[in-house]
Amino acid sequence: ITKLYGFNDAIVVGKEDGFHLFTLLPDGAGTNNYTYGFENVTNQFKSFPDADNFASGHEWYGRLFMTAAQQSLFYYDGNYLINISSLLFSPRSGHTGRVRAITGDPSNLFLLVDVNTADATSSKETWLYSLREASGVWYVHTLEKVEIGIIDTIAVHGGYLYGMGRLYHDGIASYFMSSYRWTLPTKSIA
Repeated sequence: ITKLYGFNDAIVVGKEDGFHLFTLLPDGAGTNNYTYGFENVTNQFKSFPDADNFASGHEWYGRLFMTAAQQSLFYYDGNYLINISSLLFSPRSGHTGRVRAITGDPSNLFLLVDVNTADATSSKETWLYSLREASGVWYVHTLEKVEIGIIDTIAVHGGYLYGMGRLYHDGIASYFMSSYRWTLPTKSIA
């Protein structure tokens, strides 16, 4: 299991081989009897198991946003799993990467995205993105480059956005904590 979620009063399980919903399943005996169990609704991930599949996510406005390997980003709306990974390959951003952490406030979905390199030094690029939807169209905004080599979490609390992780320091040959705090806007023109 890569992550457990509570969504729409149900248990949702992210696993290396897919996205599993707790639902009614036929008992398999050819009768009309049903039992509760977990159903993998993403069979395509059986061929691509990865520890990053569905390992990070956040519920936002009735949708469960989750990441997967290979720079994937999905949301589940209660009926369908929608692939919105193409937002991360936008040529307008100038860079792409893998979403490592997700959170939201009333206006934005925030993503910490790392550029796919093997190092965790201060030269590694990690970006804070904001994601918004307006009339069915998604808009990605690149907000800031941050020095977090290994991303652990991102959270909104008390009017602030927090990003936390670890950064490798060459001088002491060890990792140390790296964190950021941004003040969320209280007024907006847009």
